[in-house]
Amino acid sequence: MSKLIAKIKKACEDCIEDANKAIEEVTDGSEDIYEGRMEFAGQILSLVNDCGCDPINKYLCFDCEREAIKEKYPNAVYTDQLTWEVDGKEVEL
Repeated sequence: MSKLIAKIKKACEDCIEDANKAIEEVTDGSEDIYEGRMEFAGQILSLVNDCGCDPINKYLCFDCEREAIKEKYPNAVYTDQLTWEVDGKEVEL
């Protein structure tokens, strides 16, 4: 029985270590997340992210995109061609 408990304990420790590494990878700003920790990273991001952004897949939801564009280009308008423009010229982040 003690061998089984030791295996379970080791598996839990490994899982905790991977989760901690995923936290570091999500928060270090590098956008580099080890493939094996994607599930942990996704769970972490879903806890702190109340919008539709998905940094792992580099997807920015429209609300966050609009906020970032307006911060950089206060006069930007969103066009029927689904682009942001300032004075008729397309702009992006």
